[in-house]
Amino acid sequence: MIQDKAFWYTYEINTEGELTELLAELDGLSQQSEKTLLFRGQHEADWMITSTFYRHFSKVFKLPEITTFKELLLYLDESTENNDYSVIHDKMILEFADYCTKELGLIVNLPKEKDKLDANFYLSLAQHYGLPTNLIDLTKSPYVALFFAFDYKDDMKHNSDYVCLFQTNTIKWVDTINKLVLNGQYFVDESDNELRELASEYNFSSKNVEFPELRDPCFEHNLRIRNQQGCVYFNSDAVPYDVLMYRMKERCSLNERRIKINRNLKPFVMDYLKGKGITHDFIYPKSELDRWKEALEKKTSSLIEEYKNQ
Repeated sequence: MIQDKAFWYTYEINTEGELTELLAELDGLSQQSEKTLLFRGQHEADWMITSTFYRHFSKVFKLPEITTFKELLLYLDESTENNDYSVIHDKMILEFADYCTKELGLIVNLPKEKDKLDANFYLSLAQHYGLPTNLIDLTKSPYVALFFAFDYKDDMKHNSDYVCLFQTNTIKWVDTINKLVLNGQYFVDESDNELRELASEYNFSSKNVEFPELRDPCFEHNLRIRNQQGCVYFNSDAVPYDVLMYRMKERCSLNERRIKINRNLKPFVMDYLKGKGITHDFIYPKSELDRWKEALEKKTSSLIEEYKNQ
């Protein structure tokens, strides 16, 4: 049954012994010379991984609400095709970038093409200052992901007794899908439609799920992103990241997994992370971009109101 697939790569950590084994495994992964695994931590185990733009604008576009795994089946039965979804997103980001360059003089060009702005930088900057984007934040560090999973106030109310650590291999997807689709017979451009279909089979009504480009942000402009070893995944359609993870797990037998960790283990985890130098001050350092903080946050708020009311 499709419903079972939402949980087929999930397992639970409930004891210090189980957690110690997991941490030893993560240590090994962190020491690998070629790091293709990416991680994400969330302090509610049953949350789907969705972009901030999806969370802000799903009601505007009357898209199916998907916030938990229990709602996944409803999503699979609904169409998410809406041409305005990406159009509105891109218009809002363009207006943000225009404000940065013309009003603040914040101009960052592509390293190899000095006459073009680095769109990746402005997307990351927008995300950093709270503007809803189709970026999904990931990290190369399992320790950083663990920190985010447990980074909540102890008196906060929760819907689940577990936090969640996601492990995914997005970079490997490219190689695997190309081998499956190309099979030595096609040129890359000829396989584009087949690649997209492979990546979107869980959304049977939509064929416009683009496999996003994965790039490191401009670390020299943002100390926080650098310390967090951040990566971004651009999801152009209204598709939760989990949906692609399920599909790739079934198709490619990759290291896609969802690890639920009991909240009672928070003291153990935070002590362990402190020993690794992963503290609040490290994760949230003061950034040289903070001199634009007031202006950008004001612009962000006005853009959200403007586009939500269109």
